[in-house]
Amino acid sequence: MLIAGILSAEYGHYGDAYILAGRSSQSVAMGGTGLTSLNGITSVISNPAGLIGYRDKEIFTQFNNVFGLAFQNSIGISMPYGDYQIGALVNTVGVQLYRRDDIINGISSINDRRDYVREFLGTETFYDMESALLLSIARETPVNIKLGWSYDRFVIRIQYGANLKFIYKRLDGHSALGAGLDAGVRFMIPGNEVFYIKRMGDISLGLNMENFIKSPVVWFNNPYVDYGNMRLLGGIALHQPVKALSSEVRFALDGYVFESRFFPYSGIRFGLQWKVKDFLDIRFGKDLSSVTGGAGLKLPVMNGKMKIDYTIQYHEINWSHLISLSYYWGETKQETGE
Repeated sequence: MLIAGILSAEYGHYGDAYILAGRSSQSVAMGGTGLTSLNGITSVISNPAGLIGYRDKEIFTQFNNVFGLAFQNSIGISMPYGDYQIGALVNTVGVQLYRRDDIINGISSINDRRDYVREFLGTETFYDMESALLLSIARETPVNIKLGWSYDRFVIRIQYGANLKFIYKRLDGHSALGAGLDAGVRFMIPGNEVFYIKRMGDISLGLNMENFIKSPVVWFNNPYVDYGNMRLLGGIALHQPVKALSSEVRFALDGYVFESRFFPYSGIRFGLQWKVKDFLDIRFGKDLSSVTGGAGLKLPVMNGKMKIDYTIQYHEINWSHLISLSYYWGETKQETGE
């Protein structure tokens, strides 16, 4: 499936470009990683398999100021359904760019200035907005591994999930509707049992393919059909328990190919998270174009827990700030760190 998907990949101009800005605060703080280390509804844009990593009921909302040029809002809900975890997430990203008078005033020739305005600034503002509804489902299957008589048995937990997404776009006065399908998988491997290293934590391997079935986006104003970009992402992480302060350190590394026709075709992101007593998270990260950091607090509220996350991202364009709130309630059946 992966080989066929890569060979048949097509690239659209505006298929679902802005949904890339919909990553959660936790993901952005760790350099945009999320294939292996995010759990619950916050993981579905990065890897829907992570939805099964948190088995409580959950509500999530987020606001993101994108480099002072755009905004991003999310709201989502997740809950157990038998052996499955199901979720729904609405993500909206918009950008509004104004006339660059500093550029116009720097053009001395009146004719050149008029040509610039006519060719590049046909309107006073440029507006682009994308809303996406993601319906997600995930499950986990334990697999017993026996390599031979000289090795002990160990269990690998295979987590897998999918997103069915519906996209609505407005681009400078034009509208479009689209749909797509994503699929992801994670392998949770007990490092101490595989490598015989005492106190070694879990190794998480993740793979996600976005738009692996061609995602059409139909524009209303003209008979043009666009397609969402196919993106293939893979990652590895170590979830290492630390005895001091009953904490855990996560090292995550994500690689991607075919991200977009407008950005590098391949690259690597990495992130670090230190979780202290399931109360405080401290995060750092780096991708190709920005440096990130953030912190999160999880506090008992009523019959559940409230989690507050803040992330700051530095880019040569400007600073980006993300704030998210999550509320968890219900009987915990499985907890893997989020």
